[in-house]
Amino acid sequence: MRKIGPLLVVLALLFLAKLWVEPHALKVAAKRPSLDPVLVSVQKTKPTVLGFDQWVAGLIWVNLLQNATTEPVAPGKVSWEYSQLLKLVRLDRKFERAYSFGGSFLSVFRQDKLGAKDILERWVSVRPRYWRSHYTLGFHLYSELNETEAAAAHILKAAEMENAPAYLTSLGVRLLSETGNLAHLIAQTVDLYSTVTTADAKGRLLLRVLSLRYALEKQDWEVRLKEFTKRRRREPASLSEVAALLPRERRNPANLLENQNELDEPLVRALAEPLEFRYDSLEKKIRLTDPQKEKLFNSVGIHRPT
Repeated sequence: MRKIGPLLVVLALLFLAKLWVEPHALKVAAKRPSLDPVLVSVQKTKPTVLGFDQWVAGLIWVNLLQNATTEPVAPGKVSWEYSQLLKLVRLDRKFERAYSFGGSFLSVFRQDKLGAKDILERWVSVRPRYWRSHYTLGFHLYSELNETEAAAAHILKAAEMENAPAYLTSLGVRLLSETGNLAHLIAQTVDLYSTVTTADAKGRLLLRVLSLRYALEKQDWEVRLKEFTKRRRREPASLSEVAALLPRERRNPANLLENQNELDEPLVRALAEPLEFRYDSLEKKIRLTDPQKEKLFNSVGIHRPT
């Protein structure tokens, strides 16, 4: 009985913590999908759990995974998911997944730019010598907030750290190039794809991969079109003329990935699916030959810095 007593106390505390977390979290999720960032930042965080902060943080994490949504937040607001992550990391600063997965989830799914920035900045403060924390923050600063100087600084800092991929130095230098940005956004999306489990989440990320590929390949055609008109002093009759004058080997985005041999079949198809373009002589624009796909890809909420 002496051994059972402490165990029952622990179980009782966990049960009470669960009762505190779930009703409060579900109430907020249902009624306030977009929250005021100032109010969230000053919210009361620590319940009375007699030192069981890490256990309560684990309960918040489970509740967050079960009740998170993928609807974009209103401009200037932060998400309910961010409020929960903030509570979690205040309880347990070393909860790694809250930063690595949580920051990416806020950025990609909820399009919560402010919340993601805060969570990723906290990750950098907790792990200042970890290359991935600086890399992820830097990429969010550039791809979502267009803070190019701060982004490049974090990327280059990440490149100097132990076990950092060799390409980070060139990425930091090329970050001001939108082509480099789009190509590495594809790599970032593929990396996030491996961490989600639901069909809806995977479907959204596959669409994001295709949309980024569309933007990248369209941009490549636009560059070649500009060079064609400069050399020939006329508009092309079709893109085949442009391709004949300025041939370009088709690039597979999967070649950017370190784990390309471990990708599952839907992701391989999304990375390799041919995208056919045409030249619209009336509007003098590059367009996808399939107008429905073009409309779908353009509807995906991806910030593309200019």
